[in-house]
Amino acid sequence: MPADNKFNPRGALGGIFILVGFFSIFCAALMLLAAGWRTYREHTIASRWIDTRAVVRNCRLDLYHPFSRDGGGTTYSLACRIAYQFDALPYENDLHTTSNRSQLVAVAINEWVAQHRSGADLIVKVNPRDPREIAAVTALPIEQFNTSGEAAVAALAFALGALVCVPLGRRMVRPK
Repeated sequence: MPADNKFNPRGALGGIFILVGFFSIFCAALMLLAAGWRTYREHTIASRWIDTRAVVRNCRLDLYHPFSRDGGGTTYSLACRIAYQFDALPYENDLHTTSNRSQLVAVAINEWVAQHRSGADLIVKVNPRDPREIAAVTALPIEQFNTSGEAAVAALAFALGALVCVPLGRRMVRPK
């Protein structure tokens, strides 16, 4: 008896849901790896890097216009040039933060810049293996690095998406 090879749109849509679900599982796994890496890095910075006094050369609100031709808006971040000494050697380095689209963040960065003019002190942690690598200890108006918590939340979101897509897709693919 020949098989019924009629196109089943519901089954095809179910297959797409299954593919999206498995892709979400893959993305969740990647984000869990990122969370693990960020946790390790945060621990390394906190436990092995050395607190050092730095002096602000200049700080500014950094504006970036992603996809400006397409009306992509503006993102805001903090950019500072700082000087410090480590192992009796002078260093000058740039301190950058993550970016954000919020006007409230832009206001907070401007206020922070006004309070930390040229000559202001900052406390930074310096990587003893590479003294050009620094992390701010002094509170910044926006985080300097993406956190492990953010990666864990992204992993959870992808996992929840997979928990919806895969069973829904399997249910749609099953013949009635």
